[in-house]
Amino acid sequence: MPLVRNILGAIRSAWSNRSKAAKRSRRHMLNGVDQLDHRQLLTASFTGNVINDFPIASGPGVKFLTGGATIQPNIPPALSSLISVTGFNQEGIALSYDPVSDQLAVGIIQPDNGKTGQIVIAGDADNNLNSATVDPAVLAIIPTFSDIADLGGTEEMGVFLDLNNDGTPDIIAGIAGQPTSTKDFQVATAIAAPNPISPPQFGTPLPGFEGNFYLVNNPAHPAMEFTIKNFSTLFQQVIGTPLTPNQVMTAGAVGRAAADSGISEGVYFAQPFNWQDVNPATDLSITKTDVPDPVTVGNSLVYSIFVKNTGTFADNFVTVTDAIPAGVNVLSITPSQGTVTTTPTGFTANMGAIAAGGSAAITIVVQPTTPGIITNTATVTGSIRDTDPTNNSSFVNTTVIAAEACPPILVNPHHSGVINTRHRTLIRVNVFGTADFNVNDIISSSVKLSGATPVGEFTQKINGDPYLDRTYLFAGNDPAFATLPAGFTTVTLTGNTTSHGAFASQANVYNVNQGEYTPEVARKYENAVGTAAKTARLNNPKLRLINVLYPEAAAAATRVNHASGAQSGVQLGSSTVRIPGVAGQRHVVTQVQQPTVQMGSSSVRIPISNGFNSPVVIQNASRTGSATKAGVRLNPTKTVKVQGNLNAAGSRVRANIANSINDFAMSS
Repeated sequence: MPLVRNILGAIRSAWSNRSKAAKRSRRHMLNGVDQLDHRQLLTASFTGNVINDFPIASGPGVKFLTGGATIQPNIPPALSSLISVTGFNQEGIALSYDPVSDQLAVGIIQPDNGKTGQIVIAGDADNNLNSATVDPAVLAIIPTFSDIADLGGTEEMGVFLDLNNDGTPDIIAGIAGQPTSTKDFQVATAIAAPNPISPPQFGTPLPGFEGNFYLVNNPAHPAMEFTIKNFSTLFQQVIGTPLTPNQVMTAGAVGRAAADSGISEGVYFAQPFNWQDVNPATDLSITKTDVPDPVTVGNSLVYSIFVKNTGTFADNFVTVTDAIPAGVNVLSITPSQGTVTTTPTGFTANMGAIAAGGSAAITIVVQPTTPGIITNTATVTGSIRDTDPTNNSSFVNTTVIAAEACPPILVNPHHSGVINTRHRTLIRVNVFGTADFNVNDIISSSVKLSGATPVGEFTQKINGDPYLDRTYLFAGNDPAFATLPAGFTTVTLTGNTTSHGAFASQANVYNVNQGEYTPEVARKYENAVGTAAKTARLNNPKLRLINVLYPEAAAAATRVNHASGAQSGVQLGSSTVRIPGVAGQRHVVTQVQQPTVQMGSSSVRIPISNGFNSPVVIQNASRTGSATKAGVRLNPTKTVKVQGNLNAAGSRVRANIANSINDFAMSS
């Protein structure tokens, strides 16, 4: 019989030294023995090397059972000088689970061969780096020594599992000892040995659970690795209950070399592990918010991304991707941890580790460039199983509106900016069209004056520019005006347009805030306005009334014609708004190149008094001489509109002044 074994060993030795191509052909002939190249089990990519396939540094999902009790194979004393370890020595077990394919990857860790710094080849009894031959030096000492290729004969190696941790092994997987030299990889029931310290035997095969198997007699691939497929089904079938995340199991390994003269079996005693050690899970969630919404074109829009790990395991490699929408300029991306890499369509943030129960955030500041609805979507991914992938993406829609327009307005211009919020008199608001603001785009239903709703409106050209203007009428006793204080105050006209989004314009007014509004009362408060103008002129003799009531507009009013040196007029918005002026003065013009007085009508009217304590002067551009002859003291800073058939010095003129108060203009 030893002679037969030696002959078989010589045949296998010759076979093992054939070309690699021939070896590959033979390996494909071995039923159930295959190479696990380029497989991915979580972070373990199978190459046929247990140390490389189950790296300790790979993080969650790979479990190493090492440092436990072992029984290493006995080596005959006569061979101890030649063999220090064998292909049946075991130092631990590596485990990794892939929940997608439901496969448990298993590897038996073997020691250094003590010769080349490589791992002992599985089943290489004499450690000559080839499991199909026997070292001649060994045969010289023990001629009957055999080393069957590929765990042949009664040699076997496998891993046994106690699935429910009740002290009794349930299954064993690996190469079972059979009388043939080439055996199949199998998963079988485990037959417990009577001696508690002895490993179990292979029992009844459990077909349908055998995955891939890797056993190559090559120092580059020395270790035994395999997978058990449909593992959760196997657990349910053997134990009778579903596999739960907190299930505790034990795993041990055995390698038997009984056919090799004097080499006994090696045992790695079972060690416990929690199923979550090889199948860790977490629940990463992501939420995204935006502030403000809606946002105006050109303003800052701040996105906040919040990532949380609500699982029981840390995830060491959390990544957030964000698809920044078109139509925005990215100003900054600031993560609370990790690094950010921008892409043509957004950015990727490598957040690093997020502990169980931990969180991280990213702040993105952008500047929208065009109106409309923009959508921003962010997604979080991790390196371990996520129990709830439905919360791994979050999006937010943001309304972007056009930059808020600020068309020029005048409030009660013919009342010198005087309003009365305790009487049902009308408050007139002129909205001036400009080159970039079309009053026809105003959505009238949205218009408010300090909260009050208009009671009427009309469109016409009020000043002399080519753009239409719009006038809104408000009831002075509108309840929304109740909070406006008496005296000088500010009112705001707001609304939306079909093209600009929103607009808001402010004006200073003088609020009479009195019940009865007679011409005498009007004159009293107009005198108050004039007094304010006079007080202002003490510091600036050239100050006009518009500087008092509309300082924002007046601030843009002074432009100099470089050709004539004349002031160019009141600049409101993007166009020159002509406020009716007085003939002979050059403070109101339509173009810098033509600094001439533009009346806006045949004649104009100004406040009854502007602080100079002189009577109202009646002037018509074509009747100045007549007025003077009538004994009216002319004052070029104050004029009122009169009709040609009125007596300039008569009572009808005073009546005209009282009854035509809506015709008062804003110049002085």
